Amino acid sequence: MIGHADFQPILNANPSIEAIFRLSRDGLPLHGLARTDRQVDEVVSIAAGLFSSALELGLARDDDNARLFIGAGHGSLFVKAEQGRTLLLVLTTGQCTERQIEAMIAGHE
Repeated sequence: MIGHADFQPILNANPSIEAIFRLSRDGLPLHGLARTDRQVDEVVSIAAGLFSSALELGLARDDDNARLFIGAGHGSLFVKAEQGRTLLLVLTTGQCTERQIEAMIAGHE
């Protein structure tokens, strides 16, 4: 699991990452970093809601391997289940694949 101290090196090494947060499954941000304060709280709560809905609908397993990925023209949203019933959220400003985001955070886990 990526620790809070690892968030700054991830941001420094990956200019396309706008924000990286750890949050509870009910949408409360536990800690994280963002390049700007642009609506991060809203994104965190929306991402938790989307993740929860995916679990309820059976679109994702309720385990530590569950992931949610949304790619859009202006960026990507990646949410990954972690141990301890927390979620890791990565928000990018450019189009990225799920595999690219995994590579950006690999080595910090």
